[in-house]
Amino acid sequence: QIYQCKNYHLAWVTVARDDVRGMMQASTTRMTNYVLVGTLILQTAIGMLLQDNFGKDAPDFIVVAFWIATALSVMFFTSSVVYSVKGQNNAFLNTMRLLSWEIRPENPAAYDFDYMKQIGKFERHGWNEIFRVPGAHAKYEDDTAALAEVAAAEAAVAQKAEQ
Repeated sequence: QIYQCKNYHLAWVTVARDDVRGMMQASTTRMTNYVLVGTLILQTAIGMLLQDNFGKDAPDFIVVAFWIATALSVMFFTSSVVYSVKGQNNAFLNTMRLLSWEIRPENPAAYDFDYMKQIGKFERHGWNEIFRVPGAHAKYEDDTAALAEVAAAEAAVAQKAEQ
């Protein structure tokens, strides 16, 4: 039962880690798509700045409004690309912290449970105890001490598994 408990706990940790990785991958993929779109729009805005096709007879306020609007859009999209890259870096950093500190697999247990001591109670009572009919002529006063030892060992293992 100890091994089943350990295997269940390790399987649960693996599933939780895979879920965290999946959520992180989905969010960073979405941010990567936003960065790509923002970069393409930024490229278009810079292209508009470098190639204005206003004629000599265009009113000055239209040319100035165009330059101001295009310069503001370049600043906006540049900051959006910078912040989304920073967001991706934070997502990776926090995911790695979460995976390495919060839901990391536990260290292997010592498995220092003495199975021979558990079985030894039968040897103390001789062959009659080994071949007895269950429930008949049981020595409950001796069994309770052995069962208490087994329960204490299982509780210690369960407590270590929770940590």
